[in-house]
Amino acid sequence: MPVERDLHGLLATACGALLACAGTARAAEPEPNREDRVEGAIGLIVQHKPAYPGSSDFKTHLGPAGFVRWGRITVTGAGGFVTKRKDEVDNGLGAELIRRDDLRLSLNLRYESGRRASDSVDLAGMGNIPGTLRAKLVARWAFRENWTLTTAVSADPLGRVGGVVAEAGVSHQWRLSPLTTLTLGTGVSAANSRFMQAWHGVTPEQSAASGYAVYSPGTGLRDLSASAVLRSEFAPRWAGFTGFGMSRAIGPAADSPLTTQASTWLLSGGVVWRF
Repeated sequence: MPVERDLHGLLATACGALLACAGTARAAEPEPNREDRVEGAIGLIVQHKPAYPGSSDFKTHLGPAGFVRWGRITVTGAGGFVTKRKDEVDNGLGAELIRRDDLRLSLNLRYESGRRASDSVDLAGMGNIPGTLRAKLVARWAFRENWTLTTAVSADPLGRVGGVVAEAGVSHQWRLSPLTTLTLGTGVSAANSRFMQAWHGVTPEQSAASGYAVYSPGTGLRDLSASAVLRSEFAPRWAGFTGFGMSRAIGPAADSPLTTQASTWLLSGGVVWRF
């Protein structure tokens, strides 16, 4: 499709330009302070969220999580963490390309677990979405004090079912005390037809097995979201967070027969020991 080819071309051009800028700027940046070179956290995270995007079934998961950061490299198994510099930690293996007071640019690689038909009774006959790798380029711009604009483009480097996803959002942080912050944010996401088909589409084979009508979504907007996250360091080496989020399926995702609840929400929280 011409629109999809234009989207791929635009994303490729933007990624190339950002990486070129990163290579130019990196040499001029000072080395991080030695006390910031190694840090990490180990803890537990609980999440209560929809079984899949657009589902009315909810699942609760409790499990271990943590992150380790060395210089510009970060490895983590879950989101919700921040570094000692209060930078957001993205899920997976991340490399910081640009670090300035007002701008952060990072490249991340993570495993995307896909979706299983057993996740919900509404997925009976739909089969599984296999896991794959996802590469993500994230830019965070602090355009005003306590305000951050975040943009991200992610793609499946293996060329499997991942497709391309673009995200943009803005957030504002309030410092409630020297050790406690509240962050409110809102965002929007869009995806190409390959991603939409995998997660929101119904093929003729799936239709015959599930009873859903055949649905072939195209490139378009996917959802609107809003979130609130409260973080606190309640002891020298202990920190915790709790978060609430809401999302509303829009565009081709909202029209999918798999979307049984367009507006959904999630709760998350965690306690970690930092080192």
